[in-house]
Formats: sequence, structure tokens, C-alpha cells
Amino acid sequence: MTPHQPQPNHRRRIRGVAALTVVMILFFVMALVAAYTNRNLVFEQRISANSYRSARALDASEAAIDWTLSMLNGGRIGTSCASSNDTVNDKDFRGNYLRLVSIDGPDNPGGYELVWEGDPTKRMFPACISRNGVLSCICPTLAARTPPIAVPADGIGSAFNISLRPPTNPGTFDIDALGCASIGTGAEACYNQSSQFEVVSDAKSGVRGGVGLVQALPVAPEATLTVGGTVTSNPGVLTVTNTDGSSSNSNFSVIAGGAINTANIMPGTGLTANDSSSSALAALGVAEWFKARFGIDSATFKQQPAVVVIPCAVACDSTQLSDIHARYPRNPIWVQGDLTINSPNPLGSMPVIPTAANIDDWTPILLIVTGTLTVAANTNITGFVHAGNIAWTSDATLDGALMTSGNFVGSGNAQLTYRRNILQFIGLYYGSFVRVPGSWKQLNKISS
Repeated sequence: MTPHQPQPNHRRRIRGVAALTVVMILFFVMALVAAYTNRNLVFEQRISANSYRSARALDASEAAIDWTLSMLNGGRIGTSCASSNDTVNDKDFRGNYLRLVSIDGPDNPGGYELVWEGDPTKRMFPACISRNGVLSCICPTLAARTPPIAVPADGIGSAFNISLRPPTNPGTFDIDALGCASIGTGAEACYNQSSQFEVVSDAKSGVRGGVGLVQALPVAPEATLTVGGTVTSNPGVLTVTNTDGSSSNSNFSVIAGGAINTANIMPGTGLTANDSSSSALAALGVAEWFKARFGIDSATFKQQPAVVVIPCAVACDSTQLSDIHARYPRNPIWVQGDLTINSPNPLGSMPVIPTAANIDDWTPILLIVTGTLTVAANTNITGFVHAGNIAWTSDATLDGALMTSGNFVGSGNAQLTYRRNILQFIGLYYGSFVRVPGSWKQLNKISS
């Protein structure tokens, strides 16, 4: 009997089933491998996303510190933090959040305190939203605690807010900056004005940085009028007085490197008009003169962030100066070129009897003119003025101190009076805020 032989088609079907089984097993193994690999990929994606959000929040908090420094060194602002010309309703950033400590004593170090000192319910949190490199900010004030801010309709962007901390040393204080990877909404938004602690974001970063003031006038002049060259005035028309009487002041009315040719200079009580250092003044060049007065060279001084520069291709006048001083009431003003004061409007102000109650309204001027300063109007200047040369052709008065590395020529009925409290005020509160080295600290918990 002939055995039954499988048909060719049947053998092909058996081989096909075996091949399919092997293929399915291979696909299953590949799926397991893909699933395992994808698990690592998803994990890496989550790590990358978290790292991105964390870096975004940290960058926002770092930007908040730098933004605050720029605002502290700026002029008057409105509630949107934009520059303002409103001298009645708007203050500078310092004036909005820092209250000046009285300098009524000769050894008082001055300094700052917070405007909400003793009342934490009035605490304010200046804030900004960043979208495509464009900032939308709010700078609340005691009169406008919750100003509106432009929030992107889709809510996409990063944000930050800052809070100033009570000063620990005169002239220094800390900034707590909160950076948010996302803007947030409502009372939990990064720009809310209730508390930094209540902000909700997919990533937050808290940074604390110390800031200090680099004084624009570290050492007050000891004389009412200090001149590197000569002092020339018509007889009987120049009155220079210095009756300060403090132990830190020599009470000189005029100190000059050259001759003092005038018939009417009133010195301090029982003191002479000149001093023994006149030859040393005459020997100083312009560069060394400036460095001796301000502690740094003129190029470095001009580059300080708080210094406002007025470029004068031709001679500037009171129009430009008054506008700048109104917008930047406590910033050093640098006039590059010649300046003519031709308006009777006063420059700078300070009460005759300064008190702690009116200290926030003091706005003496700190003016540096690289060329010739011509005082041609009968005005009053309150503050400290330094110029390359001075031509005083009017009956103007000055309260504070006046300096020139060149010559002083007077032909008007000038009256110059030394005011130590004005110079002390400028020395304590005028200058540029900078980071205190070594003060950076990342916060694990932001302030409530």
C-alpha cells in the first residue's frame, strides 16, 4: 500500500503559519523594546520640560533683579513703570518704595526705610510680564495699589515680581525677586499684589540680591567756592559765605589755585578766604582734579547707570536742563559741553528748615558741566555744581557749593552760600544703585 504523501499546497500552508508565528513573535518583541525605549524617551522629555520651566523661572527672577536696579537708577515713572513728566503725581522708583531717613544730626548716616514700614498691609510688589522680549509692567503706589496690567489673551509668557526688604545698613537693602515660568491667573497670578507666597505657577524661582548706593558725591567740598584757577569779580558784587561751623568743615569761603581778585568775599566766622593748599590745586590737571573731587575719573563717573547725560553739540540752556531735572529729580546730571542758565526758574529745592516730615520733597540738583557754565539769569540754584569754567553774569544765588577746575569770573551780584545739609543730602542719596558682591542667594521659600 502506497503511503499518503502531503500535497505541495498543504506543505506551503504549514510553512506560512510557522513564518507568521515567528514574525508575530518578532513584532511582539519589537513592541516590548519600543515600549521600553519610549518609556525612557517620555522620562527624558519630562526632565527636559521641567528643566526648561525651571530655567525659565530662574531667568525671570534674575531679570527681575536687573530690572529693579535699572528702575532704581531711573527717573519719574507712572503706574505702568513708563517714564513720566508729571512732577505733581509721579515720583521716581526710589520715591515710590523707599522713604528717606532724616539727616538732622551731623553724624546721622542717613539711609532708607520702606514706605510701608510698620504696616505690611500696604506692601507692594512691582511686577512685569515678558512676552516675546517685550515687558508689560506695573509699579503700584500707595495711591494706586492695584494698577491694571496687559495680560496676553492666551496667557503665554513668563513673569516676575519683586519685593524690597527692610534695610539692614544705611544705603543698602535686599530685593526679593520671584520668577514665574507662566503668568498665572487671578489672585494666584505672578503679578498679584497680595503676597509673593500665594503665587501659583508651573515653576517658580526665588532670588534675593543685595543692592547698595555708590555715592555720586562721596566727600563734600570744604569751601563754598573751590576754583582750580583764578577768581575774578568786579568790586562789591560777589558775596561768598561759609558759616557752617561743623568740626568736619574748615569754614573756608573760597579756595583757589590762583589769585583771588575781588573786594567783597565774606569768609566764615573769624577765618580767611584762602588756604594753604592753593599751590596744590594749581598743580592738578583737569583729570586729577576730577578724580580728587569724586573719587573716580570722569569717564567712569559719566558711565554710571544713574547719571543722565545731556549732549550739547552747541551750548545748552535752561530749557534742556529744567526738563531733565524735572524728570530725574535726584539723578546726577552731566552736561557734555557748555551750558547757559538763562531762565529765572529755580534749579533744585530744599526747605530752609528741613525736617523729617518734608525730607521726601527735597530735590537739590547735582550738576556737572564739562565746558563753561554761564549763569545769565537771576535764579536760585540749590545743590552742588561743578564746571570746567564759570562765568557768573547775573544776580543769581546759590545754596550749596560751587566748584570749577578752571576759572571763576563774576560780573553780577552773585551770592554763594555754603549749605552743609544740602551737600550731606546729596552725598547720602544721590548716586547709582549696584549689586552688593556676594549677596546673591537662591530662596527655597519666597516671602509671604
